[in-house]
Amino acid sequence: MELGRTKNWFYALLGIAVLFIFILGAWWLYLVFKLSSALQGIDSTVLPTNLALMVQWEGLSFFGLTLALGVALGWVFWQDHKKTRSLQTFYSTLTHELKTPLASMRLQAQVLSETINGLNIDPKEKEKVERYGKRLQEDVVRLEGELDKHLQLSRTLRGGNLAHSPVSLVPLIVSESKRYPELSLKLENNITTPVVLGDQTALKIIFKNLFENTTRHHKGQERKVSILTQGENGNIRLKYDDHGEKFHGNFEQLGKLFYKHDSPKGSGIGLYLVKKLVERQGGQFVIKNDPRLIFELKLKRGEELE
Repeated sequence: MELGRTKNWFYALLGIAVLFIFILGAWWLYLVFKLSSALQGIDSTVLPTNLALMVQWEGLSFFGLTLALGVALGWVFWQDHKKTRSLQTFYSTLTHELKTPLASMRLQAQVLSETINGLNIDPKEKEKVERYGKRLQEDVVRLEGELDKHLQLSRTLRGGNLAHSPVSLVPLIVSESKRYPELSLKLENNITTPVVLGDQTALKIIFKNLFENTTRHHKGQERKVSILTQGENGNIRLKYDDHGEKFHGNFEQLGKLFYKHDSPKGSGIGLYLVKKLVERQGGQFVIKNDPRLIFELKLKRGEELE
C-alpha cells in the first residue's frame, strides 16, 4: 500500500478514535451530572454538601481534558501531513530541476568526445580525454537513471491511477532491452501474442528496473536474460531469469524499500518499484531464490491486439 493511502487510513482511524473518546466523555459527563442531581436530593447529614458540586467539576475537567487532547492530536497530525506533502513536493521539484543540467552535461560530454576525434593531438592524450569523456557520459546516464527512479518512487508513494489497457508484451520488452546492449535477451512464449491489461508506462519502468538490476549485480561475463511467458487462468505469468547466483543476504528483506544488502551499487528502490507497480495493476510479484534468484510476475491477461 502506498504511503499516501496508508496515511489516509491512519488519519481516518485517528479521527474515529478521537470521536469515540469524545462521545464516551460526553456520555460519562451526562452520567456524572445525573449522579450529582441524585446526590443533591440526599440528606446533607449523610453526605457533605459540596460533594455534588465536586463531582460536577471533576466531570467537566475530565471532559475538557479529553476534548483538548483530541484537538491537540488532530493539530499535530495535520501539521505532520502538511510537512509530508511539502517534502514530497520539494523532492519532486528537486528531481525535475536536476534532470535538466544532467541532460546538458551528457550532451556536452558527447560533443567533447566528437570534437576530440577531429583534433590533431598526441594519441595518448587523445585516448585519455576520450576515456574520461566516456566515463563522464556513463556517470551522467547512471545519475539520470537514479533520478528517474526516485521521481517514479515519489509518484508511486503519492498514489494515483494507472491505465488499464491492452499492452503487447513482446515489442515492449524488446524495445526496453535495446537500452542495454550488454544483455543477451531470449524470449520464450507459450502464448502466440502475449497481451496484458495494464499501464504501458508502468510496464516499461518494470522491465527497465529488472534489466538494470541484472546489469548492476550480475557477476558473469555474459549477461543472459531469459523471459518465459505463459497463460494461467486469465493471467499471464512471466518468469525472469538472468542466470545469476543465489542471493545470500536477508531474503525476506529483498524487494523492501532502500534494502541494498551489502552492495555499494544501486539505491534499493528498483525491485520495490517493480513490486508496487505490478501490484497496482492487479498482479503479483514473487521473488524465488532456489537454485538462483528468479523473478516471477503475474499480470492480468488482455485481449489480443489487431
